[in-house]
Amino acid sequence: MSIKKGKDIPKDLKDLFKKLEKIEEIEKVIPGAIKQKRGNSPPTVKVTQELDAGLKVLIKKGGLVQEAFVTTKSPRGVADKISSIS
Repeated sequence: MSIKKGKDIPKDLKDLFKKLEKIEEIEKVIPGAIKQKRGNSPPTVKVTQELDAGLKVLIKKGGLVQEAFVTTKSPRGVADKISSIS
């Protein structure tokens, strides 16, 4: 599994991306838009949408939220594993 280079990943969220890397069924993680929010949320990875080629997830920690796309051939199995990360 690899994380696509070229998009920035905030330092605070890198540990959550590394946890995604450990899931064998994930082929690639493509980081997306980064948003700054108010508040201080605990570290979480939440599946927001099932797509043809995988999943769309939100990765949150503190006031940062980053969208990411996960490519996989077994989205439901990966979604279950992602829910156990948080």
